[in-house]
Amino acid sequence: MMHEIVDGIAPWAAFGGGAGAGFVFLKWFLEWVAGRMDRRADAIDAGTQRLIMGLESRVVALTERLDHVESELTKCHKRHAESEAEVMQLKAMLQGAGAARNHAQTIIAAERTASRKAG
Repeated sequence: MMHEIVDGIAPWAAFGGGAGAGFVFLKWFLEWVAGRMDRRADAIDAGTQRLIMGLESRVVALTERLDHVESELTKCHKRHAESEAEVMQLKAMLQGAGAARNHAQTIIAAERTASRKAG
């Protein structure tokens, strides 16, 4: 009878030992796969972080450039307005000079006519 019990326990012990070893192997394998996935995720996270930092620095540089361009554009608009005002003044001066020239020619013509009649 004892022999039958020992013979009955031996297969169950072997099954339990095999199942335990299988469980330990499966646990190790899953941890190994998870570790690889964690390292891969860490590498992706590091790459993403580098990309974000690079983009942030580009945004800062582009913002500074935009501020500079807007400042230069404001100066350009101011200079353009000043140039337009100067052109208007010069046109007015030319028109005034033209009117004065016409008036002077009229006076000279009148004096010549008067001197021809007198002389």
